[in-house]
Amino acid sequence: MADAGVIVDAVATDGIHLARNLTISNNNIPRNEYAGTWSFIANNGLTLRVDGTGATAPVVGISAIGNSRSIKLTNADIDVNANWGVALSAGSYDGQAYIEMNNSRIVVGGNESCPAVLAVAYNEGEAIIQMNGGEVINNNTTQYNSVGLEAKTHGQGAAIVRMTAGTITLSGGIGIISWNTNDDSSISQGEGTGDIIIDTSEGTIINAGARVMYATGDLVDVTSRSNITSNEGIVAGGGQYGVSINVRQTAGFIEAGYIGVYTITFLSGNPVTLSNDARITVSNSGTASSLSYGMAALTSGTGLTTVYNTGTVETRGDYSHATYAKSDGGAVAFNLAGTVTSQGTNSLAVYGIAETSAEVKSSAAISSQNYGIYLTATGTATTADVQLTGGSVTSATRAIRIETPGDISVTNTQGTITATNVGISAEGTSAINISNKGNITVTDASSIGIVANSTTATAEVTVTNTQATISAVDTGILATGTHTVTASNGGEINVSGTLAHGIEATSTSGNANAAVSAGGIIRMTGEDATAVSINALSGTADVKVDGTVETLAKNGRGIRATAAHTDILVDTNGIFTGGWEDGSSAANPSAAIVLASATSRATVTNNGQIGALSDRAIYAPDSFASATNITNNGHITGYVDLGNQQNTFGSWHIRDYSDTNGDGIRERRLSVFQILGHPVIIL
Repeated sequence: MADAGVIVDAVATDGIHLARNLTISNNNIPRNEYAGTWSFIANNGLTLRVDGTGATAPVVGISAIGNSRSIKLTNADIDVNANWGVALSAGSYDGQAYIEMNNSRIVVGGNESCPAVLAVAYNEGEAIIQMNGGEVINNNTTQYNSVGLEAKTHGQGAAIVRMTAGTITLSGGIGIISWNTNDDSSISQGEGTGDIIIDTSEGTIINAGARVMYATGDLVDVTSRSNITSNEGIVAGGGQYGVSINVRQTAGFIEAGYIGVYTITFLSGNPVTLSNDARITVSNSGTASSLSYGMAALTSGTGLTTVYNTGTVETRGDYSHATYAKSDGGAVAFNLAGTVTSQGTNSLAVYGIAETSAEVKSSAAISSQNYGIYLTATGTATTADVQLTGGSVTSATRAIRIETPGDISVTNTQGTITATNVGISAEGTSAINISNKGNITVTDASSIGIVANSTTATAEVTVTNTQATISAVDTGILATGTHTVTASNGGEINVSGTLAHGIEATSTSGNANAAVSAGGIIRMTGEDATAVSINALSGTADVKVDGTVETLAKNGRGIRATAAHTDILVDTNGIFTGGWEDGSSAANPSAAIVLASATSRATVTNNGQIGALSDRAIYAPDSFASATNITNNGHITGYVDLGNQQNTFGSWHIRDYSDTNGDGIRERRLSVFQILGHPVIIL
């Protein structure tokens, strides 16, 4: 039974006094005494003060309970001071429960949890709250349980809250709740079937201590344009028979402590969609077991989970992901523009976990102290696809990291990638294809521009860089696999480290291919560096160069090939220049081409230019087990230093004039015939 308390004032501005029996309801009265429609309307202003101090049951300012009940106020001022205070309550057993407030002030206070405004449809009707200006204040400090506006249905009717103007302020609790359930004890998983709708207009303001909006039901649709400040912004959940969840922040902003927007469904095969066109900022740190999120969309079912952003999403604390999507039985997708930032440690800017597929399409400015984009899998055949059409990805570790067992594809047509350790990293057990046309810069001593690694014998690995510059310290492109591995460059690769590699392509049981196309450049500036290192441990190493390869530092090597069979083609535009050496012994002395090992054959066809500052053009150690066939239709400058097998050559400019200190001057001149001690045929 509701407690009347003491009505201090109940006067309409037109002089009509409010009757007592219209303000206090007895919830135990049988339903048949509430038959028929009924409404309370105060159009010209109403002042109502209810003091329920000491009451032991809910105290209601204006209550309408029965069938098809409604309350409509204009320019009203309602203040209920009670531990269980409710200012407005409309409850309908059959039909619609409707509350409309126009430029009205609604205040409740006390120490227990109750909504300031409550609309409930108990059977099949709708519960609707319409707020058109004014303010709603709930001074109760109870976390999560005190509420500003609450619309609730138990059956097929929709629960709807619309806020076109005004302000909601709570000391604690939740600003707006819209939900549907057949079981009052299970708010977290709604079981009713009615639509859940929250719609707030631009310019509205909601300040809540715990959470601004909470929506749960089978079909949830939340559109917010409000200025939101709270510990948690918007939380939406769906039941096991959920149809879909759509949450949109299209204007205004969300400034939250721990959660900007969070959506979740249970066991449903239907979609979860989360979008932001405004600004979301999350300030506080989470923990390893309780994370913070800017935007998070999750499902334990098989539905597609999608995150859209054209605005700004920023998390500032540790263990705080900016955008997060997870589908335990389905796919996740990100479509990103604007800005996505995670500033704290153990925090990711874009984080996706999927059973079937994970996809990112981005032209956003993405930045993180950890991974910029991270995709991983819960399934055994999860595929991954990342498409950068512009924008940037900046990371203090790896800019893009993908770890999935299915096929992996990364296409960067215009995005700029900057990272401390790795620009693009793709690791899995199926085919990997990376196509890069955006500049990549990585900076620490072990930094690598692109990493691709697959461990399945039938999976090909392909990495292509065109029209872009990769700048690294350790390696430009590292491609490894057990089947065919191909790495090619038509852009520019600059690597500065010692013992570094421009391209390193390795296949443990298949063929390895490397190419530098016309206009492509690989430039190595560190000592003991190799521009192209190609390894086919039981297959063929194939290298085609129609661009420029420079390894001008001490003991620099253009190509180092280790394979059962080696084929090297230097085409018409190809220029190979090895480094200098000081005459001391080196495990891998400087040369334009180094043939490390072969069991069957090694073929070098030159239509371009081959040389080195050491004047050692081609080198193979005495342990090299195969004869070398060199066809020269271009220019080979310097000498060749080959193994003990019979070797066949075309013509070349033979000399041994070497630079011994890196100053560009060939100060040491030796007789080349000291080198030609092995069986050699010159055509």
